[in-house]
Amino acid sequence: MAVKAPALPRTRRSEPERDPLTLWEAAVIATYQVAFNRRAGTTALLVPHLVTEQLLACASYDMPV
Repeated sequence: MAVKAPALPRTRRSEPERDPLTLWEAAVIATYQVAFNRRAGTTALLVPHLVTEQLLACASYDMPV
């Protein structure tokens, strides 16, 4: 499965950074990543079937699957 990793939005010095990924999405990427294409901004994941189903069910504009 491949996901498009969103870029971090630019913030001003006084603003806190906002990560567009949920903690769960970030954990899945950190755990199951097998390849990353920096130019395309995509990450290849080798995930169990149940995790794939959950990613597809929760796919958002911030992280398309």
